[in-house]
Amino acid sequence: MSPHGAAAIATGPAAGLAPDPALPRRDALLDADGMGEHLALLLGTSGPLDVRSCRLVRAKYRLGESLRAVYALELPDGEQLVTGRAFATAEAAASGARAAARRVPVAPTGAGVRAVAADPDHGAVWWTFPNDRKLDALERLVRPDGALAALPAGRWVASAVMEYAPERSATVRALGPDGATLGYAKAYGRGGHAARSIALHRHVAAVLAARTSAVRSPVAIADDEPAGLVVLEAMPGRRWDELDAGEARRLLALLGTGVAHLHDEPVPGAADPFERLRADRLATAAALVAEARPDVADAASRLARRLAGGPPGRGESVLLHGDLHPKNALLHGDALSLIDLDQAGVGDPAAELGGLLARLRCAELTGDVDAAGRRAATGATLDAYARVRPLPTPERLGWYTAAALLAERALRSVNRVQPRSLAVLPAMLDEALRLAHGTEIP
Repeated sequence: MSPHGAAAIATGPAAGLAPDPALPRRDALLDADGMGEHLALLLGTSGPLDVRSCRLVRAKYRLGESLRAVYALELPDGEQLVTGRAFATAEAAASGARAAARRVPVAPTGAGVRAVAADPDHGAVWWTFPNDRKLDALERLVRPDGALAALPAGRWVASAVMEYAPERSATVRALGPDGATLGYAKAYGRGGHAARSIALHRHVAAVLAARTSAVRSPVAIADDEPAGLVVLEAMPGRRWDELDAGEARRLLALLGTGVAHLHDEPVPGAADPFERLRADRLATAAALVAEARPDVADAASRLARRLAGGPPGRGESVLLHGDLHPKNALLHGDALSLIDLDQAGVGDPAAELGGLLARLRCAELTGDVDAAGRRAATGATLDAYARVRPLPTPERLGWYTAAALLAERALRSVNRVQPRSLAVLPAMLDEALRLAHGTEIP
């Protein structure tokens, strides 16, 4: 590890981020202990809530603009999700509070909890799930109704929240009367995302079914497209991060096979361009990382300059899954379930593979995998891919891995406020510079 890595970075939720004058209460909003006490007082409808524990579930930070923090409050009658959005100015916070007050509140999942609350002490507004600043259909995820609840495998009567990205999407496990999983239901924001999701899942499932029996993908089994609601079939298997080393290598080999088949088929009309690793976005990512962490500003700037010319050689345009990570690949015996196509798009296959290799390198830096394990995982994926279609050149793959370390891993460590990744940020950028200069093969 770089000598200026984890040991030199302060601990705590904000993990060494520079002060943000526009959001002076940022660190307080990320302190679970302090927020547990504060929210108990703020959100109770008749006196303080009995908060047994308070856990930070997710953060989305835009430097100088806003911070969204999702907390899980453990109450006597169960868990209650609450989302706070802090604004950069008092005027914006007041406007947000007025807008929230105009919405018809939905009864929270917990008893005695306010649906919405202004928080002038933190320049924030809090929404209690299923209330959300932009998502209007969340109540139907937790209280299913009508035809949407009549799923092929049985009646959907209850839900368990799996993922929640405030203002963007939420996913729940749809449960039958006996607690069995009937499918996974998702609510999207405005903009036609539900229709796109249905079309992409249908396309990918058909491609994989026609080309291999070892990799499957779900299709929509119910929807209310105008409301932005989709229910996908439940897929079997265990996640990548739940497997031992041998199982994980088998999963990654199947992942390489499945992704290669996906890259080898015509692109559907529902797919948008995949743009996270565009040269102009790399420059913006470097600037944001440098502003948030001045100690790595020089490395981020040098990396952006090195990547500015674009990848070497000629690429292709194929359909990318767009988000290959442990929660989106499930191993079931000798088969793989490939799920969640929300970030799928049209781009270079080297961008997909480079993103996965960057994720593995970051996992090595944070200590989640050792060097031998990372090399074995990389080899399993690339060897399986190469048995279906040619790999990108090492130079092109190296460029995209470096770009993903910057625009996906480094930037995400800042805007998701990930302490463990922030702690190894200097080493992460050093690694990217080596790859960008072609001094190391991915």
